[in-house]
Amino acid sequence: MFGKRSDASQLKTQSAVPEPELPKPQAVPAAPDTSTSQTRTGEPSEEYYETKATIFNALFETIDVSALAGMQPDRAR
Repeated sequence: MFGKRSDASQLKTQSAVPEPELPKPQAVPAAPDTSTSQTRTGEPSEEYYETKATIFNALFETIDVSALAGMQPDRAR
């Protein structure tokens, strides 16, 4: 009625568009060795607690606790 109908067999096949090349996946770095900081159950090791105590004691000796106690909370933070 409004023009010729084309038969499916007469349709030109479109050339296949090549798919873009995707970058190759990068190797995921291995997880760091946490054997010295955690036990197999996920709890911190003895070495962790020793290091934590050493740092805490060094900070406690460095900070003037009496001056800190007299400060306003915002300033102490």
